[in-house]
Amino acid sequence: MPEFRYKAKKGPKEIVEGQISAHTREGAIRLIEEMSLMPMEVELKIPDAKDKAALESRERRPKTRQAKKIPTYDVCIFTRQVASFLKSSVPLLNALELLKSQSTKPRIKTLLNDLTEAVRGGSRFSDALEVCGGRSFDNRYLSMVRSGESGGSLDNVLEVLADYLEKEEETGGQIRSALAYPIFVGAVSIGTVFFLLTF
Repeated sequence: MPEFRYKAKKGPKEIVEGQISAHTREGAIRLIEEMSLMPMEVELKIPDAKDKAALESRERRPKTRQAKKIPTYDVCIFTRQVASFLKSSVPLLNALELLKSQSTKPRIKTLLNDLTEAVRGGSRFSDALEVCGGRSFDNRYLSMVRSGESGGSLDNVLEVLADYLEKEEETGGQIRSALAYPIFVGAVSIGTVFFLLTF
């Protein structure tokens, strides 16, 4: 049976490393989660022909990319929810599956389905976001998630990101509100001048 090396989060700060036997990477991730650990990295140690072929097949499988950018408001809610689950010691894969079952928006549900599949296949969360999220997650967002994964503080990083996105959305709303009246007045003025010149 193939051996997998893993790095996982135990509790809020502790990072543990080890190896585990499983038929596939997906099976290894499930076993690690059953040990009350949150997998961060799972890599095949001694590949045999069967497992190597299975892994290569999974890697060649086309991944869905979001055709349109997900609104900042929805990204903020998603980020906040994942952070809350992680702070409650819910494994990342379980958190994504729970959010997928609760989601009612088609675009968010598709994203969560793709993220769940990618993470279950052994991808890091940041890599899954980059591949499956398309333009919904910018380089700044992805860089912070990677730093959280490396430092074992993904829950805290996601919480900070959610706060930042909330403020960004609030600022954008204030700017849109401030510009709405001048734009309206300008449109009415142009319409009035056009009417007078025409008739």
